[in-house]
Amino acid sequence: MELVNKYYSHRKSLFDPFPTLGDVEKGCSYTLFTLRLFKNRTVIAGCLLGFFYSMAYYLSLQPYFYSYLMVARNTGSVAAGHITLTFSFVATVSSIVISLVIKYTKHYKYYMVGGILIYMLGIGIMLRYRNIDSSNTQVVACKISNNSSAES
Repeated sequence: MELVNKYYSHRKSLFDPFPTLGDVEKGCSYTLFTLRLFKNRTVIAGCLLGFFYSMAYYLSLQPYFYSYLMVARNTGSVAAGHITLTFSFVATVSSIVISLVIKYTKHYKYYMVGGILIYMLGIGIMLRYRNIDSSNTQVVACKISNNSSAES
């Protein structure tokens, strides 16, 4: 019990969600996110766009897309799962690749504009192939196009 009290002595309660925050604050010489940064309209707009994009995807499309594939398109459960999981996989891979490219080229704007154009192309493809007669390959192609550009 003495060891527990020693470890948690700097915390206000045992249920503090950030047990090492005090230790981290002691070692930082400057803050990562200043209050001035959150007063910038561009930063606020970017945060809100990211929030609403994620909210729209994870609350409206993701929960029902699997059921849509199985019921309306008569896709098997394994194939529907693979198609549904393309977002997570492609978004993760493209985020890592684009972040490394941005890190080494030091050009953010080109990749941002390119991602927006690819995303618009993916939305156009999705509108074109959202009917019941389109194949699973066409559905996966528009998902990959949307997901690879969404994270850039």
